[in-house]
Formats: sequence, C-alpha cells, structure tokens
Amino acid sequence: MRNPLRLVGAAGLLSLLGLAPPAANLSLTPAQWRADLQVFATQLPARHINAFHAITRDAFERRIADLDARLEHLDGDEVFVGLEQLARSIGDGHTALHVPPELANAFPIKVQRFGDDYRVTDAAPGGEALLGARIVAIGGAPIGEVRERLMTVTPSDEGPGVREGLADRRMTLGIFLHGLDVTPSAASARFAAVGDDGRQITADLTALAPGAEPAWRSAAATTPLMRQHPDEALWCVDVAPDALYCDFRSYQNLDRPAAALRQRLADRPPKKLIIDLRSNGGGDYTVGLRQLVDPIRDNPSVNRRGRLFVLIGPMTFSAAMSNSAHFRQRTQAILVGEPIGERPNSYQENGELTLPNSHLILSFSTRLYQFAPGDPTNEIRPDVPIATSWADYKAGRDPVVEWVLAQPDAP
Repeated sequence: MRNPLRLVGAAGLLSLLGLAPPAANLSLTPAQWRADLQVFATQLPARHINAFHAITRDAFERRIADLDARLEHLDGDEVFVGLEQLARSIGDGHTALHVPPELANAFPIKVQRFGDDYRVTDAAPGGEALLGARIVAIGGAPIGEVRERLMTVTPSDEGPGVREGLADRRMTLGIFLHGLDVTPSAASARFAAVGDDGRQITADLTALAPGAEPAWRSAAATTPLMRQHPDEALWCVDVAPDALYCDFRSYQNLDRPAAALRQRLADRPPKKLIIDLRSNGGGDYTVGLRQLVDPIRDNPSVNRRGRLFVLIGPMTFSAAMSNSAHFRQRTQAILVGEPIGERPNSYQENGELTLPNSHLILSFSTRLYQFAPGDPTNEIRPDVPIATSWADYKAGRDPVVEWVLAQPDAP
C-alpha cells in the first residue's frame, strides 16, 4: 500500500531526515518491557483503524495480561515473539513488528514449502549438506510442530498462502526459533533432514552475521526468470517470438523501466505480454495504476484476452495484490499461478509506532480497502491455477510461464 509522510513513525521520520533511528534493544529489565507492553497495549487499539475485527478486545487483553505475567521469566527473543504474536492476532498482514535488521540472524539455508514438505532450496557456506533435502525436525522438534509454532507469528486473518510463505521465511531466523522455544539459542540450531535418496542428514548450523552477504548455492539446475535480476524493480526480456516477459518486483525506482516498457508496447506490441507479480511485496498501488495498469488498459494492441497474462502467487502482497485486482477489473488479463495470500477486502495502509525502551517498530493498519467488492471468497484466485512442484523447482522449470507460452496466439 501507500505510505505517505503523515503515516511515517518516529524511526521513519528520522530516516527521512538523514538520521539513523536507534538500534533495537532486547536486553531490557522486566520493568522496561512492561512499560513497552503498556504502550503497545494502549496505542495499537488506539491507532489501528479497527483493531478488533478478527479478535475481541477481551481476548486481546487476556493475551496482554498473560504476556505481562510471564515477563520475569522471558529473555529478549521470547518477549519479541510474544509481542509479535499479539500484533499478528489482530489479523491483517500490515499489523506486525518489524524484524530489526541487526537481529535478523538467519541460518545459512533458505526453506520453501512444496506440498507437505519443507525443502532447502538454497544454501550458503555451512549449510551445503542440507541443499535439496527435506527438513524433518529443527532442534529436535518435528517439522509439523515447528510449523504450528511459526503460524502464531503470521497474520491470523489472512489467507493460507501468505501465512505459509511467512512461516517458511521465519523457519531459518534464529530470533523466531529461539523465541518460540524451538532452539536453545538464536545463534545455533540443529536441523534434521532426509535426502531424495533416503539418507538421514543432521547439521548443526551457526547463524550468519546480520547483513552478511554470503555466496548462495541453489538446488535448482537453472535459474528461472522470476528469480533473475532480484534487485531490479521491473525488467523485461523476449522469451519467444512475439512474447515479452516482464518481472515487476518493486515500486521503487519504477519510473524509467515502466516508461521503457510503455514505449516498447507502443512501438512493437507483442502477441503475448506476461507481467509477473509473484515476487512483488508491495509499495504504492497508485504508482502501479498510473505507470502500468492503466497504460496497458489503454493499449488496444496488448489489452486483449489471450494476449495479456498476469502471474500471481501466495506472496504477491499489498500494492501488488491491489494491482492484480486492478488488472482483473480494468483489463482483459488472464491471471495465472496460485491464489494470492493477502485478502483483497481488508485492513491495510500501514502507520508506525516505535516502542520507547526496546525501540521496536510496530506497524498497524490505518485504512480499510475493498479491492474485490462483493466477492464472498475475499480472495484473488487465478483464472488458471498452476503450482510449482519440487520436481519443477529442482529442474529450474517455471510451469506457469511455460503454460502461457504454450497457448496459441490470440488474434
């Protein structure tokens, strides 16, 4: 969603002024945590546009009292997770604690869910033994139990896709594994896995330093288009005669590549235009409308059924979710992929509040949007559902793009 200046919290304002916000501090006394909890408990309901749309006030206050009663016996990671569980109980995807970058101690693997399996898709030095394997336990806890704990730090009232995707990402962050009592430390963890050959694998991993940029190795034989050029907001490539693929990842620095795409579509409209939103985590949806959705709508050579395809998935989030709905409503696009995890009719548009002692930043929703009015499912589902299997991923295939390219050219 949009995040105008009037909604920027203290940390965001310091950043805009060129000043570094204070670093998060989880080494607090119970009295200091109690003061932060009091601010959290009073200010979140006061500032959120409708904090009790998915949880009752009584239930929320009981959870506050429960955390307060346990503060004397919790360490910083456990209090952080307790506050995040409270925020996520509000239900919408924009109400949460920011994970402080200086405390984002990730283990040297990346995990993704395929069906009921959690596979190691990428590994950095130290995690290579697990590459491609199926995780079965962390810290001695079965993976199903780990998942259930992680689901408590995902937005309780959003769709399963975004919740599962967020749980995947947090499965390799020490602050969550330790805070949820999966591991005895945020700095190290034992992962148990099974290889495709049935071999049992156990690896004791040490967390990477915050901000580390190690060399990652992928389990995929080749890198599909959707995982190429991850730092570019929008990039395009011809993928077949008269077929143009465009990966739209970000709303930041969109002006120049969007203008180049509009010019290309005016000069040489392809017979297939593919807009990939599967890795777009959001921004300002009005920018997407102005620079992409409406110009494509107004180009009759491209805006035809069977010529325009928009790819969506579980982690198509916030403004990208909104613009997916706009493509469906304003153009002749065919949506392909998996259901979007975030609900289109929901509370969004985040403001921020910095807690006084820990300096943790709390995000909360300030607007109710209706991007799919009247839809009883409250979900953006693809016109053509296609999921990527582990076999597809390992081979470096993208069955969603392959399906689009296999369709006959529209007249």
